[in-house]
Amino acid sequence: MLLPRASTVLDVGCGTGSAVAHLRVAGHEAYGIDPDDTVLKVAYENFDEAWYRSGGGADLTGPWLSARELPTTYDAVTLLGNVLAFLPAGTADDLAERVAAVLRPGGLLVVGTTSATGRVTIDQLDRASEDAGLRLVHRFADWHLSPYRESPWSVSVYQEPNGALHFEGPDGIFVLAE
Repeated sequence: MLLPRASTVLDVGCGTGSAVAHLRVAGHEAYGIDPDDTVLKVAYENFDEAWYRSGGGADLTGPWLSARELPTTYDAVTLLGNVLAFLPAGTADDLAERVAAVLRPGGLLVVGTTSATGRVTIDQLDRASEDAGLRLVHRFADWHLSPYRESPWSVSVYQEPNGALHFEGPDGIFVLAE
């Protein structure tokens, strides 16, 4: 919903790869990285192995991506399932800077995570993202986009403000001619 068709997406902490596969079905050029080779093995067995690489947020640089034959810039970077809970404490600033460096102008960072616990909290991510030049544009209580009110889960959408993703007219909506 947040991206124009054929957007380039990187899922950091992709796990078994289902989000990448769903993004591919929706017409996006999606890739996933995960530091756990056990979960990547499941992704390789179920989906196209070319979509996935072993690595994590600390690896996220243009040269690292290029060396693995991945795009070096993205319309969106996602951290979809409690990735923050697995990050070492004090790494939110570094991760936000790395994500901001690979986002295209107007690009999005989408983070789904528990709200109050974990080694990196959403408050820390908010501050780190703002320091990296990303602004919070939406926060929801779940993937159904329910309003966020002290929910135990959050979906946060940050945007690189130096541009806008370009939509070519209505996407998925039929406009009746006069």
